[in-house]
Amino acid sequence: MGSSCSARFDKGKEGTNVRFLKIATALDPRFKNRKCLPKSERDENSMVLSAAIFITLIGLIVYLHFVKIDHESLLVIGSLGIQMTSSYASGKENTTFIEMSQVKDVVINEAIYMQKVIYYLCILLQDPGEPHGVSEVVPLFQSSKPRLDCLVEVYQSCQEILEQRKT
Repeated sequence: MGSSCSARFDKGKEGTNVRFLKIATALDPRFKNRKCLPKSERDENSMVLSAAIFITLIGLIVYLHFVKIDHESLLVIGSLGIQMTSSYASGKENTTFIEMSQVKDVVINEAIYMQKVIYYLCILLQDPGEPHGVSEVVPLFQSSKPRLDCLVEVYQSCQEILEQRKT
């Protein structure tokens, strides 16, 4: 009976990730006072955990600096153009300027995304070769995704400025 139990234990041990179990044991507070791992393996586990924490922190910094947008703004000056600014959580800012001579119109567009309709504000840029054509569509407020009522207010303000430019 003892040999069959030992055989089952050895068979179950074959498919186990022993290194992962040793790291998990080192993290478990119940095993802090028990020296179940030799010092060399504890040091190795500490190095692995330190590297994992370091990589996680670097990933968080990269995410905050390049990905996480804190707020977006739009500045429309009828005689000059439209300035779009995205401010990241790290404080970094990305600014894009479009000359008013390139702007054909500002519109609210809709799209179906993940089984729901979303609305977004777009700038239509004039095609230099064809006066009635559109060369590019530039979406605004891509990360903040404001509600439709907010977009309508911004749209109406932009249309007022564009109308003043035409007269």
